[in-house]
Amino acid sequence: MASQSEVLKYLKLSISVEEEPGNDVKELLADTVLGTPGKLRYRHTSFNTKLPFLGQIYFIILKKSGKLLGCIAFSKRDTFHKQAPVHSWYIRYFSIRAPLRSKSHKLKRRKRQEKEKPKRDNLLKLTAQKFFDDPTQLDEKFGDDPGGHLVYAYVEKENVRSWDFTEMIGFETVGRLHTNFFSRFYPKKDPHVHSLGEKDKKLILSNLREFYQDHTFYTEQNIFFGNNYLVWKKDGEIVAGCQANPEVWKLVEYPGLLNKLFLKVLIRLPVLSRRFDPGYLKFIAIEGIWYKKGYEKCLLQLFESACAHHDLYLAIIWLDSKSPLYTTIRHLGHLGIIEKFIKPAVGDIRVKFVNWKDQDKRFYYEHPAYISCFDMT
Repeated sequence: MASQSEVLKYLKLSISVEEEPGNDVKELLADTVLGTPGKLRYRHTSFNTKLPFLGQIYFIILKKSGKLLGCIAFSKRDTFHKQAPVHSWYIRYFSIRAPLRSKSHKLKRRKRQEKEKPKRDNLLKLTAQKFFDDPTQLDEKFGDDPGGHLVYAYVEKENVRSWDFTEMIGFETVGRLHTNFFSRFYPKKDPHVHSLGEKDKKLILSNLREFYQDHTFYTEQNIFFGNNYLVWKKDGEIVAGCQANPEVWKLVEYPGLLNKLFLKVLIRLPVLSRRFDPGYLKFIAIEGIWYKKGYEKCLLQLFESACAHHDLYLAIIWLDSKSPLYTTIRHLGHLGIIEKFIKPAVGDIRVKFVNWKDQDKRFYYEHPAYISCFDMT
């Protein structure tokens, strides 16, 4: 039974908080197109599969005269700041139908380019602001918590509406998220790569905590999801590992160059037509990467083995450009042909600090963020 409570009524508009979404919300999210026009645009296909693994999640449901207009979801979790747990809220879903959108998208773009502040009387802001200012209002069981909270999201600057909304709500950009592609049309599994055994999970978590001790937003919420953690062993010792989840996106639009080359030329080649489905993007989403110093090159075999394990040709890794791991992977090279045809998407890591001191906020500006692939898919 879904927990639901109406928290605001404004004229014909109502807003409620639900811990379990109804069928209308599920249909809305299944129909939501993600990405930026002119780049890769797609729909997620795994909402129902992942919902039970999202931990505490609260859906802000907006309706007008009883008709669903959209929803925003807050996923509660502990992340880590200087190895101490922090109450954090990831904005996982943001889907608003046309009635609440600006009537002049071009005008908003021009205003933002002129560095003007977004209008403060935005209706969506009016209804949702208080939850961003104090996420504990989502559920009375949290009570009054004066401690610091983080609300964060990943937003492409070209996605003007979402970026402007986070600006109105009071978010700050603390870093840049880069999408990295790894591909092998005929991947092979390296004999050194194995699925992680139950007895080694504590060891991996210990290694990950040390590896990401200088990262912000580090979370273990979905490490080991689906028993998809793979490790590279040398003489029985684990020297590298990563979480590798198979994913499927329903494609709506390809980037310009890839659209012309892929749909009109490459897809007709027998070698590639067996690997590509024009309507879907099937890939491995990777996070929780770890390696022992000196074994960086094992990552290429690890990623290729992950593709072979799931019979897929493509892997996607999301990384903060400040992360040493980003530099390491880019320097490895040999990432495959796909990255040569798709310009990596770059997004802002946007944060709203609730009851934080300036000296603690600086840590987030100066250090890289850990990006969970579970949040991106």
